[in-house]
Amino acid sequence: MAKFKITVNEWKLMKEIAAKASPELPSANHVKLDCRLHCLEGDEDGDTHINGAMISDLTYPHLYGDLALADYGPNFTRQFRNGIQLTLDGRGYFDFYVYNRYPTAGGDLLGNLMLYIEDHKIKLIDTRIWHDVSWTPDHGVIFKAADFV
Repeated sequence: MAKFKITVNEWKLMKEIAAKASPELPSANHVKLDCRLHCLEGDEDGDTHINGAMISDLTYPHLYGDLALADYGPNFTRQFRNGIQLTLDGRGYFDFYVYNRYPTAGGDLLGNLMLYIEDHKIKLIDTRIWHDVSWTPDHGVIFKAADFV
């Protein structure tokens, strides 16, 4: 099975996208990302994996509704950064909770950042924070209307 190992620049890009999506994050240095461990919705006692594409046959964005949170935290983030298994066809779906590393009022969750890998390369970085911000290799940063403000 193929593994995906994020580069330092790709990790920095993820944090920059998260910072652009929230006024509470003045810079990428303030972003803390905690990787989620996925399970199938309604099957919390079944298989789990950091890569949601390993347990769901659906593709992004459809697999997002197929998955549920099994756990999250720095150990999963470390495992992700050290290299993570992709599907046989080179797909990966990773979901991160976004926090302010230096919170002024507690360490509350700000939102989510999703990373989708296709053909062993980053296809999409997508946020659900204050403003919805996406990044693709073809279009760069894309600001979308916020679902909530």
